[in-house]
Amino acid sequence: ASDVYKRQERHNLPNLTQEEIDNINRPLSIKEIESIINNLLKQKVPGPDEFIGEFHQHFRKKLYQFPYKLFQKIDEKGILSNSFDDASIILVPKAEKDITRKENYRQISSINIEAKVLNKMLANQIQQGRKRILHHDQVEFISVMQC
Repeated sequence: ASDVYKRQERHNLPNLTQEEIDNINRPLSIKEIESIINNLLKQKVPGPDEFIGEFHQHFRKKLYQFPYKLFQKIDEKGILSNSFDDASIILVPKAEKDITRKENYRQISSINIEAKVLNKMLANQIQQGRKRILHHDQVEFISVMQC
C-alpha cells in the first residue's frame, strides 16, 4: 500500500463509501448545468471570456448544449482546455480607504463561465461525503462560495 493509505489506516481517517465514489464519478447531466447557470450571479465580474452570468441566463435555452458537450469531451479525453487556466485578477479599492496604499485593495480573481459551471458541478458531486470526511473548520466556507 502507498504511504497515503498507510497513513490513513494508521490515523484511522474516514474513507469515502462506494456510493460516494460512484456519485463523484457519475456523468455530468444537462439538468445540473441548467441549474448552475440559472443560479449564477447575474452581475459578477466577467472572466477572461468577458461573459457575465446574466448573458448565459438570457440565452440559456441555446447555450446549455455547449458546456454539456464540452464537459463530455473533457470526460472522454481527460484533458481540460487551456481556457480553464485563465483568470482575470482585478484590484478593487476597499471602501473609504486611502487608494494610494496597496494594502487598501482587495483582489478578485474571475474565471470563465464554463470553468465556473464545471467547478460548481464538481463541488456538488463531492458534497455528499465532505462533511463526514473533512473537519467542519475546513468546509465552513464551501456553502457560502459564490459562482
